Amino acid sequence: MGITITNSGQGSVVRFRNLGLGGVMTTSIIPGLLNQYPGAVAAYSLRKLDKSYAGSAIRVRRSSDNTEQDIGFVNNQLNIESLAAFAGYQNLTTYSEDYSNVYWTKNGGSITTDSTQAPDGTTTADKFSETSGNEVHRIYENQSFSTGYVYTYSVYLKYIGRRYVMLELSNSTGMQVIFDIQNGLVSASVGSVTPISTNIENAGNGWYRCSVTFQNPSGTTIIISGNNSGTVAALTYAGLGGDAFFIWGSQLNVGYKAQTYQKTTSTTNIQYITKWYDQSGNSLDAIQATTANQPQILIAPQTNILAAVWHGNSNHLTTSATYNFGTSISTFWTGRRTNGGANGCFFGDNNANFDCRVDLVQIQTGAVNVGSFGAAFDSWALGSLLRISTASKAYINNVQSSTTNTTSLSAAGSRTISIGRRGLDTAINLQGWNREIIIYNTDQSSNLIAINTNINSFYSIY
Repeated sequence: MGITITNSGQGSVVRFRNLGLGGVMTTSIIPGLLNQYPGAVAAYSLRKLDKSYAGSAIRVRRSSDNTEQDIGFVNNQLNIESLAAFAGYQNLTTYSEDYSNVYWTKNGGSITTDSTQAPDGTTTADKFSETSGNEVHRIYENQSFSTGYVYTYSVYLKYIGRRYVMLELSNSTGMQVIFDIQNGLVSASVGSVTPISTNIENAGNGWYRCSVTFQNPSGTTIIISGNNSGTVAALTYAGLGGDAFFIWGSQLNVGYKAQTYQKTTSTTNIQYITKWYDQSGNSLDAIQATTANQPQILIAPQTNILAAVWHGNSNHLTTSATYNFGTSISTFWTGRRTNGGANGCFFGDNNANFDCRVDLVQIQTGAVNVGSFGAAFDSWALGSLLRISTASKAYINNVQSSTTNTTSLSAAGSRTISIGRRGLDTAINLQGWNREIIIYNTDQSSNLIAINTNINSFYSIY
């Protein structure tokens, strides 16, 4: 099962492969952060921060029927099995098993539905037959991609008469990967876009799951086409005039590998966060009732761990309750940005001066700039912001900014907290990811290194 045990100085971390999700489940015996350093105003995380906390981590809505369910913890980590059982896995392709649907465009060939046994044992796999004409022979779908995100596209294929099948992005102007589905090999990678990775996996009974992982594609069309060469694109060729290959189970998901296959029909399958529960005991749960403004829960880039993702529009969660902040505030969070975005905010309060504001490029408190760390968040980073009564300091990965700002700070007061945008400013929205936010109403300077060490011991950020 691939168990790994590491020593951290704060305890041990046990990691094991969760084959159902295609990710890593982490079982931590690191002492609970809030047990070691109590008194947090608000604490949001996808791990358990207090060993006595009995509530859930997040509330999730599945897009297929808009049903919601709380997801709790197991072994101090988000209960991935519960999440998968309720919400399934992400698939941004529709009609993933019905290639006869008009969603799929066919050129130089035809589809015969339910022609043979699929990898899951059902008779739901379709057959693609080529014409004999000298033309392209393909099936394709149109997709939209977010700049900066990593995607993996996969499909199950089985040889009949066409040995080579090519997965393409936007014809000759994009990525082209040729698979040998008779012998189970990646034959060649051609085209102007080089994939991050390619893979062909034996699914049994002659089936292979072919996948490509890529970022920033040049177009929006995903093409599954026959190929008569095995080494060059050869888009146009004389077809077989007969059966070419069986096809089943197309899937597009965000992340560096193909997740467990999820069937779709007329709608995609996406998991959204409607509530992030506060583990501090102050009931400052962050909520979003408007479906269009809810962030997603996905496997995070550069890791195999789940994280909340924000797309830079109106995605945000906000507390309905307020808290009376004092003159000293200490905040800790893990996150990364996508697309090198200049704007965005991991979280902030509703004060006009944005106390506790943490921008992706500038880390601020009380409208006082105490650091510029945009590039640091191109990878996962651990941020800390201390707003003490007479000064403000910012840290990334436990290293302080060169700035210590002693400018007079905004008055304390009753605040709500917004995650994914800068307070009430609807123009500054996060395009990125986060997994943990902890806010203290006190000066935690003396605990700064220890708190950062606890967080890093769990997430292995720096």
